[in-house]
This record gives sequence, structure tokens and C-alpha cells, in this order.
Amino acid sequence: MSLCTFSYFFDLPPEIREQILQYLCIYPKGIEVGHAASDRDADKPQPLSAWAEWYEPRAPTIIQYVLDLFLVNLQFYREASAIYFGQNVFHLHAVGRRNKGSQLLDPTAGLLAAEAFRPSRRRIRHAVLHLRRLSGQFQTDVAPALFDMILNGNLRILEFHFAPPFSSSWNLHASTVGVTDPSPAYLAQSRPFIELMRLLTDPDLERAGVAVSAARHWRLWCSLHAKPCNSRGHEQPCLSTWGAVGRRGASEDEMLDVDVGQLIAQYGEIGDQLRIFEVGD
Repeated sequence: MSLCTFSYFFDLPPEIREQILQYLCIYPKGIEVGHAASDRDADKPQPLSAWAEWYEPRAPTIIQYVLDLFLVNLQFYREASAIYFGQNVFHLHAVGRRNKGSQLLDPTAGLLAAEAFRPSRRRIRHAVLHLRRLSGQFQTDVAPALFDMILNGNLRILEFHFAPPFSSSWNLHASTVGVTDPSPAYLAQSRPFIELMRLLTDPDLERAGVAVSAARHWRLWCSLHAKPCNSRGHEQPCLSTWGAVGRRGASEDEMLDVDVGQLIAQYGEIGDQLRIFEVGD
């Protein structure tokens, strides 16, 4: 007759314990933070609490036993949490104001804003930030939290995924209201974009990446992303403008990788000039 419980976990060799915990704590599709990441998700049931949202996996079935593992005892927490935070990919959704499903920046319950979550977010090694636009909120709230996770934490792989932007007017600054697609030159000199460049060039990062929606994106990215292909695999010119189709028939979930090296070579010096100006001001 087999035993119903196993009380000798810590008697196992460390490498065996690690394999077991990897099986329990690693989600192949990553960990979702701020689940309502797009307009089409707005009608989906939301987690009952910010804590539940914090640990919601991208897999269809929500598995909550990770919290139970953390609460077994202190040693179990040390070993399991090191794998959970260090080997999972965390998808952080910082969408525009129109979407109120994400609590990423909630001052009391948001992963990137709440003081209580500071120790946990600093343990994340690989993060993918999902955005629709580079807003003032990205500059004032999101970027500082990411810099803290890099400088004072373990964040070493950082990616930015830009979902299709809203089709209405550009709202970065009052003077641009009514402008449907800001020029690359204007956008590249905006403060939020400069913060993006500073993050991409942070020397402590091991890898940085950018991807944009194949369906719709700013003209800034057109010369920098991988060429879209038709159904036969042939490269096609990018047709994207604000509110127009970037790749005919492309879904909003399809992404095109941006050449980060080319992006930095083309726009990186703008951020350097701003930092020099601010230090000497």
C-alpha cells in the first residue's frame, strides 16, 4: 500500500529537488500580470483579488498551488521561489487608460507600484512589458520601476511588446492632439521614448528586445522591424500607419521583431544627450 504523504523531500539530493520544483513552478507560457491585456479581453472574468492576479499563469487553467508551495516552510520557500522568479517569464501589461482591467500600476496592489511587492518584483529575471503606446505614465511610473528592478534586483532580460495602438488621436502632449501618427523624429525626441532607449541600453541587461504588432504600429518602427511575409513566405513592404493595416490579414497577436541594434544606433544618442543635459542643468 502506497503512502498518501511524502515527508522526506529535503532528504533528496539538491538536483532532484530542483527538478521536482521546476516541474511544479515553471509555466511554459509565462506568468500573466495584469490579465486584461487588450480590449478583447475586457469582458473576460477578472481574478478575485490583486494577489490572485499576481500569480495567474498564461495557461488556460489557473493553478494556484504555487502559493501553497511557498507556505510549506522557509526552506521550501527559498528553493521554490528562486525557481519561480528566476526561471519564469513574467508578462507585465501596462496598457493605456482605456483598459481598466490591469492593476499593474495600482499604488496599493500593483506589481510595479505597490511598496509591498518591491522585494518580489526585484527577484524577477525575465520580464516582457506589453504596451500600446509610450505615455507619460510609462516615463513617470513604469520606467523607474524597471530601472529599480535592474539596478537593485535580478532583472536581466527585458522585452517590450507594442500592441496595436488606439486608432484615435495621439495624446502624448496637448500640442499633438489631432495628429494621427506622430513623425518618427518627433516621437524619438519625446521623454517616454528616451526612457525606453535608456532601458534598452542599460549595461546590466543581458538581453533587450522590442516587438511590434504586425497588424498596426507607428511609422517609427517600419524601417526597423523584420519584413512581413505573405502566405507564401515572400517578404512584403510594410504598409503600416496609425490606424491602418501593417500586414493585410495579420492578427493583433502577431508580432514583428525590431532590430534593437539598429534602433540604438539610430536613436540611442538622443538619450545620451538628454542625460548629459540633465546632469549639467
